[in-house]
Amino acid sequence: MQKHRYKTSFIITAILYVGLAYAIWYGLSNFTKKPHLISDAKTITISLSEFKPQVKPKEQTPQEIIKTPSKVEQLQEEEKTEEKPKDTKEKQQKPIEKEELKTPEPIKPIEQKLTTAKTNIKKSIKKKSKRAKTKHKKHKKTKRVLKSKATNHKQQAKAKATLLSRIRYKINRAKTYPKAARRRRIQGKVHAKFRVLKNGQVSNIKLNGSSIFYKATKKAIQKAFPIDTKGALKLLPLDVSITLRYNLSQN
Repeated sequence: MQKHRYKTSFIITAILYVGLAYAIWYGLSNFTKKPHLISDAKTITISLSEFKPQVKPKEQTPQEIIKTPSKVEQLQEEEKTEEKPKDTKEKQQKPIEKEELKTPEPIKPIEQKLTTAKTNIKKSIKKKSKRAKTKHKKHKKTKRVLKSKATNHKQQAKAKATLLSRIRYKINRAKTYPKAARRRRIQGKVHAKFRVLKNGQVSNIKLNGSSIFYKATKKAIQKAFPIDTKGALKLLPLDVSITLRYNLSQN
């Protein structure tokens, strides 16, 4: 508020100073002009001796008198000139009234725009619904595919577990404790790796561990095969790794 007050006071003082300056200037200008008027009057009084007689106006010829219009004619012409703009105003007003009457006509294009907008909205809604349906169908298909994959994976895992358990059972059943190791009271374990083929046979037997038990483990693996592969053909060929433990307490 204080800032606004300072601004208003500044503006008012500036206006007053400008007014005072203008008044002083105007007074000085009038004061300087008056001596000139006096000097002009003096010159007029002095120049009476050089006064020239006034020239009489020329007499008008009869033709000029005929040409000069009378005051009545001048008034009539002025009235005509004044009436003409009125006519122009009326002419200008008439088409405006016609245009005002024609203004209700542009309602039709507005209705057309509304109809087009409604149709566009309906089309967009239909497109969105179609997209949503297609997305829902795709989502269902993906769910089905994932479920089928999960079931297949579970089935394969079960088949693999049953196959490995069958192989271990047969190898442990065919396993024999070597006589030399029993005499010496030697115990140990052997890591065996091999491949099971689609025909149920075994190949690529590799052993790692105490060498005394190599022959016994190899014979046990060879006796366990061939194996039935009816429910596990999709898994084969399969690489298997088994550890065979040899303990005297078990035998």
